[in-house]
Amino acid sequence: MDRLFSVREAAEMAQCTLVYEGSKIHSACISGVATDSRKVGRNFLFVALKGERTDGHRYIRQAVENGASAVLLSQGFINTEEYGRDLHDVQVPILAHENPLRAMQLLATEYLKGFPQLMKIGVTGSNGKTTTKELLASILKELVSTVKNEGNLNSDIGLPLSVFQVREQHHFAVFEMGINRVGEMQTMVDILQPQYAVITNIGTAHIGLLASQEGISREKGSLFAGLPADGIGFYPETFEWKSYFTRICRAPLVPFGPETTVGLFNTVSRGLKGWTITYDNISIELKLPGIHNLNNALAAIQVARTLGARPAQVKAGLESYETLEGRSQIIEGATTIIQDSYNANAESVNAILSTLQDGVSGRLIVVLGAMKELGTKAEASHRKVGSAIAAIDAEAVFLFGEEMRFAYQEAQQQGFHNRLQHTTEYGELVQWVSEFVQPGDTVLLKGSRSMELERLVPHIEKKFRTQENP
Repeated sequence: MDRLFSVREAAEMAQCTLVYEGSKIHSACISGVATDSRKVGRNFLFVALKGERTDGHRYIRQAVENGASAVLLSQGFINTEEYGRDLHDVQVPILAHENPLRAMQLLATEYLKGFPQLMKIGVTGSNGKTTTKELLASILKELVSTVKNEGNLNSDIGLPLSVFQVREQHHFAVFEMGINRVGEMQTMVDILQPQYAVITNIGTAHIGLLASQEGISREKGSLFAGLPADGIGFYPETFEWKSYFTRICRAPLVPFGPETTVGLFNTVSRGLKGWTITYDNISIELKLPGIHNLNNALAAIQVARTLGARPAQVKAGLESYETLEGRSQIIEGATTIIQDSYNANAESVNAILSTLQDGVSGRLIVVLGAMKELGTKAEASHRKVGSAIAAIDAEAVFLFGEEMRFAYQEAQQQGFHNRLQHTTEYGELVQWVSEFVQPGDTVLLKGSRSMELERLVPHIEKKFRTQENP
């Protein structure tokens, strides 16, 4: 079993008060950290966080029953009636801090200091950061042991949780860093202290929370501003914020893209099947479609080459990559479903629509869910999507969510004459799509995570199973 630290060490590292030592304080050790009681394993530290929808303090007993060897909770919770009533017989050590999240971040910061050999790479951007992180980690694993953050653990909560996955054998750490509020990036930079940084783009994701693209640029720029002078920052060759990032970054900056990725000879689109990349006289088959995913791959190639990856290792890493659920995921069957509903903003929607504009087999059916967290930019962004809809040859476009009415209006005004419908009722959307799809169609599902368009997949698949087995 991995031992991260003892309970006493955790209390000191996180600047906590050890309010109850428990019955086994001298032998208690911590082998993992979790903020979700369902993910607690044996000898885990459970960190009770209070969020907008739930309060982790309600799940302390469940975490202990699942194997937690210690609990980190809010100092203020100790004096509550609930603490005395429900947790009086809990026998594990209890650590208290006025801000449990801050304590967990401090714990992660101190833990990382124990790995001075670790080469840390931070990846950010409005779109493509998860894919770029996954591609880069896949290549670097061909060189030496590499750790990455899993799934979407990329926030000021997710990053410290990811840090606890680092072990002595790891040489590279590739961590995606996402933001939705001012100051969040700096918090993560203070924890990770990366030597390398990658930015994929500056778009409109979370613009409603950060006010403007300038605000997004400043926030994401904190990653580059925190680089050491002997580090390296990587940016897209068409990056409009290059001069700003050059000004704030002590480290040298290196571009990536079709014109600047070193060793790139040629790229050929294979439509939905992805790209053929000729790199240093080696042919690489990338399974991800779209120019946006090609750019993600070129970023990964440029960084990996800088860190010592040979062409054969680049090929092995890119070709072994498997698409993540909800991110340019191609589901083959009676219909071809493009399940890209993990998130959405105007740039990512337009990118996938432009990919499909080159033509697909059978009819093209587009299902778009509303794009969230755009604030005052919501109408303009959705109208931009409406313009993109009008430019493609889709047999039908189904729009879902309140904000998508702007895209509906814009597409109508710009002359889209095929089937175009808008609804805010999920049941109505299911009915429309299920009735319309036919064998051989290509169906795009794209929207913000909260719209949960992946729910449509079983409805589409069920229709054709029913037809095959009447």
